[in-house]
Amino acid sequence: MRDCVNTEAENAQQPAFPGRACGAAWCRPALFRCAISFAARIGQAHQAKRALPVIRPSVAALSLRHSSTTTDTLSRAEVIECSPCRQGIHIIRTPLIPENEIEFIAIRAQGAGGQNVNKVSSAIHLRFDIRASSLPDHLKERLLALSDQRITKDGVVIIKAQTHRSQEKNKEEAYRRLQEMVASIAVLPRERRPTKPTRSSQKKRLEVKNTRGEIKAMRRKILD
Repeated sequence: MRDCVNTEAENAQQPAFPGRACGAAWCRPALFRCAISFAARIGQAHQAKRALPVIRPSVAALSLRHSSTTTDTLSRAEVIECSPCRQGIHIIRTPLIPENEIEFIAIRAQGAGGQNVNKVSSAIHLRFDIRASSLPDHLKERLLALSDQRITKDGVVIIKAQTHRSQEKNKEEAYRRLQEMVASIAVLPRERRPTKPTRSSQKKRLEVKNTRGEIKAMRRKILD
């Protein structure tokens, strides 16, 4: 590209650009050529930027982005990722529950279904022994502390699934219920920090208290 600064001979022939008193002055044609070149470069940069592929993060990357690497707690985004598989139920950052620790018993379902309900064992009883499982001790304690009727006094989870007429679908339903139960205790509750009431909240409480006192005072009997 030609240099935008003219020589002394060119400056003598062409009028100086307004705003420059002396020296190497910018001429109007040269300034116009520089502006066109600069605009062309900006256009090329925008075209190159549009040509770049758009990389979208996966669901796993999003869940790891919101998780904390310094603690053992699970975020809500991680709980969504847990799903049943053929070998067992896997929950992120917790050990896999092997399938040999889960017992399935096929029984006859109750309710409507015609004569077929008395012939086919489509309902599923899922049994999972918490104490004998390979879960970490802190998860076992939290699971046993749940006030859930599906957990017996011996620490065995019993889930009955008979929503569907297919035995395979009822088995998946029992898997899902056990998964939700374990995922609910995998998220540690936030530790509550003691806070003091603000001045405005205290003032509002006293105003409400005085108002209620005045209303109750007007309900009293007037003694002569």
